[in-house]
Amino acid sequence: MKQIAVVMILLNISYGQFSRSQSVDIDEPHTYTPPRHYFQTSSFDEADQDDDDAAKNPLDRGPYFDISASRNVTALVGNTAYLNCRVRNLGNRTVLYPQQRDSGVYECQISTTPPVGYSMMLSVVEPITTIIGGPDLYIDTGSTVNLTCIVRHLPEPPPLIQWTHNEQEINYDSPRGGVSVITEKGDITTSYLLIQRARSTDSGKYTCLPSTANPMTVHVHVLNGEHPAAIQGSKGLGSSAVVVTFALLLLVLLATVRAFPVR
Repeated sequence: MKQIAVVMILLNISYGQFSRSQSVDIDEPHTYTPPRHYFQTSSFDEADQDDDDAAKNPLDRGPYFDISASRNVTALVGNTAYLNCRVRNLGNRTVLYPQQRDSGVYECQISTTPPVGYSMMLSVVEPITTIIGGPDLYIDTGSTVNLTCIVRHLPEPPPLIQWTHNEQEINYDSPRGGVSVITEKGDITTSYLLIQRARSTDSGKYTCLPSTANPMTVHVHVLNGEHPAAIQGSKGLGSSAVVVTFALLLLVLLATVRAFPVR
């Protein structure tokens, strides 16, 4: 039975910054299982490889890398990346990671003379949440509101997607009725919030909250015969309305002075 050194480098990814911790295990067989958000692209049968090592690997008399370990690792922003470096016949040598970046190439080295290296590619992805038609949606009274939230770039679907209305979690069993949600999970996860027979109280801010991705917000305006342009224009009245009113009063005053000059 051959000795195996397993070096697990843990990188906490957070928008261009990282911290590192390192653990070294000497064990046979290797039983570590990464968390679910870590995934890689290759697998191996360790027992079969032991039988063929002497014939296939020229470094059998010294330390060498288990080349069946994945060279491609993907991790999410804000989570931990697990880089698994497996070395056989390590002996009294040490294992080093001389290169540390977020996305990029990481090299695991054995301190032989000359050093022996094994490189791995780490890809850091950031989930993206979008709501179709945002940031403002205009719906006629009595129509059905269909808010579609799409979540991309996740290694697995989010366990939960919540919807809120004006910062309050939506209750699908409320007396109002006619409110439901449909979620389709896959490489791209889509959540549909359906509100039947829209009314003025349904207006407001709606937020889609995936449990493993950033939230996204849309503002819904339920119209009662108004035109969307009129609603948008009313938001900017404020000070301009005051200026117009003052100008009209000034014109009236000037007209009065001209009509009745002071003697």
